[in-house]
Amino acid sequence: MDLLFKNPTFHDGLNWTCRKGSKWFDVDCPPEGFPVIDTNHSDKVLGFAHSEYRTFSKFREIKNSDFSKQHDPNCRNYDDLLKEMQKLYPGFTEEYEVTIIFFEFVPVSENPKKEE
Repeated sequence: MDLLFKNPTFHDGLNWTCRKGSKWFDVDCPPEGFPVIDTNHSDKVLGFAHSEYRTFSKFREIKNSDFSKQHDPNCRNYDDLLKEMQKLYPGFTEEYEVTIIFFEFVPVSENPKKEE
């Protein structure tokens, strides 16, 4: 599975991203990480997300999260992230269930190749 990003901006170290529903909650992270795709540039693979852990809850329950680790600088507070989720998912409300994916981003040039 690919992690798609409209604004692929990442911190060194731990990042998190919010995804609607439970699809990402139980997915095993491959050894090389999840491919990170820039949806604005022809679906280019930028690198890999090595998932540290994931949480699952209603969106409203993330109000007290550490938004400084949110990957997108335009979504580093609750209200801005809610607005972005509503743009991405019309009809989205605070009652929707979401998966928060905690990960470290490794650019393509630094990711060790998967052994064949």
